[in-house]
Amino acid sequence: MTTLPPRAPLRARRLNRTKAERPLTTKQQRFVDEYLVDMNASAAARRAGYGDRSADQHGSFLTRRPNVAAAIEARLAERRARLEVSAARVIAELARIAFADIGGIMDWSGGDVALKPQDKISPDDRAAIQEIAVVKRAGGLATRVILHDKERALEALCRYLGLFRPGALAVEPPTYSEELRQKLREMIDRKVAERVAEAREADRRAAEAQAQRTPAEGPEG
Repeated sequence: MTTLPPRAPLRARRLNRTKAERPLTTKQQRFVDEYLVDMNASAAARRAGYGDRSADQHGSFLTRRPNVAAAIEARLAERRARLEVSAARVIAELARIAFADIGGIMDWSGGDVALKPQDKISPDDRAAIQEIAVVKRAGGLATRVILHDKERALEALCRYLGLFRPGALAVEPPTYSEELRQKLREMIDRKVAERVAEAREADRRAAEAQAQRTPAEGPEG
């Protein structure tokens, strides 16, 4: 019985000398189509018809083959142009989220915290809003505003700017004015006092109601 030697791995150095202008085979074109679905090279290779046992190897190889890589990049460029997406726009959107000012969205100068009118909120601050909802509270209705994750946006910007690399300049944590801190403390203290007063009033009313029911519920003489 003749035993065949194991199949040699794909010779990426030799095969990847293929010119970027070389037309794709039908199977390579299928791989490009599938790769653009989820950007998963191994899964795309399987769906394109490459064997399960060699899908990982073929997927990695195909994404580095010049003509396949050029076809993928061309399709991605078409997608970005169609969606008007660029690196500059993505970074700008991240910056809007990372540096949004809640003071430009909410107003707590009066007795309550309220959402500012739409025309008073800048486009940059509006872009940072994830959700606006009207919720029920003990004293009536209130507006709830949730912003997009500032920390994740800042982290993405830091990675893009290389601030996490070894030797990067240390970044000082943000500071807030004492006036803003004092306003927030006063607002919190006022809300706590209101909740305590509401709880005490509820207890008083419950005690009065119980006192009024007690004679009627007593035993008959």
